[in-house]
Amino acid sequence: MASRFGLWCVTLIQLATLAGRAQVSQQPSLEIYVYNHAGVSEKVISKAEDDAARIFRRSGLETIWTNCALVGGGGTNCRGLPKSDSVILQMVHETTQLKDDVFGAAFVGRDGSGQYTDVYYDHVSELHRDWRVPIANVLGHVMAHEIGHLLLGLNSHSNLGIMRGSWSREELEAAERGRLLFSSEQSRLMRERLMTLSRRTLASAAVERAGAP
Repeated sequence: MASRFGLWCVTLIQLATLAGRAQVSQQPSLEIYVYNHAGVSEKVISKAEDDAARIFRRSGLETIWTNCALVGGGGTNCRGLPKSDSVILQMVHETTQLKDDVFGAAFVGRDGSGQYTDVYYDHVSELHRDWRVPIANVLGHVMAHEIGHLLLGLNSHSNLGIMRGSWSREELEAAERGRLLFSSEQSRLMRERLMTLSRRTLASAAVERAGAP
């Protein structure tokens, strides 16, 4: 087996952007809406979300996770466009458009902004089987990595840590120990980005209230 496996993700350019809706909040936090199109068990999803939330908390970011209902399934009914300070994460089986060793895609515009990301669960499962790393642990780190792209913008892969583009057994072992994290600089940039998005949400809310009859 090769000592390294491919790329964690690929960042895709999205030309169209969606205008954010507003929510008043005292402290900025990132809302994450999860759509489980891959049929991942609730236990695995919950553990993965907890793992990703811990990673972001170490960077000084709070996250709010909502598991959205699909047709004929349970979960929260998530309607409308996403707010500026929120992202949508879709769990899908796989993609035929990218390499087998790509585990996710973050859709980022030319200005570095984005709110949508896909995680390819079949590829994550293969990594879990090949390297015998707990599936929820792998999934949580992939989710954090992809959301990190949305907060850090274009060209956000790094040489170290969770945003590394190519991982080895050393990184996977660090993930198992809870030590695969964002750098201090990445953490600062993500906090600043989230503060900007939160202010934008507040401003939009004020405009909507002023225009209400």
